[in-house]
Amino acid sequence: MWNENGFIIEINASNRGLTGELDVSGLTELHILNLSHNQITKVDLSGLVIAGWVVYPGDQWTEISSLYLDRLDLSHNQITKVDFPEVDELYLDRLNLSHNRLTFSTLHLPGDLIAYFDDSGLDISNQAAVPITLDLVM
Repeated sequence: MWNENGFIIEINASNRGLTGELDVSGLTELHILNLSHNQITKVDLSGLVIAGWVVYPGDQWTEISSLYLDRLDLSHNQITKVDFPEVDELYLDRLNLSHNRLTFSTLHLPGDLIAYFDDSGLDISNQAAVPITLDLVM
C-alpha cells in the first residue's frame, strides 16, 4: 500500500514462501510490516531509520534518529536474528516475534524495548540461550 506521495507504507507478505535474509533499506515511510508465516531467517531494520532535527528547551537544534512502525509481525518464521537499530525515538505499537528461533543473545533490542522488558518484570539478563516467544502490544 502506498501513501498519497507514492511511498510504501504497508507491506503484507504473509504466507508468501519468502526465505533467507530481509533488508528493508529505503522504506522510511513504512508503518506496517507483516512477514508472518514464511521461512525468513534474519531481518535488518536499520534501513527504516529517519534522521531529523528537533528543538529542545533553550532553542537548541539537535539531530535525532527515529524509527516509526505501527505493527511489525515476524511470527512463524525461522528467524535467528533481528537487528533493531539504536535510535533516539522509537515508535512501535505492536511487535510479534513469536514462533521463531530467537534467543535473547540474537535479538538486538533498542533501549526503549529493553526498558519495556524491565518494566514488565521479565528478566532478560541471563536468558542468552533460552528461546523466546514475544508478542508485545505497547
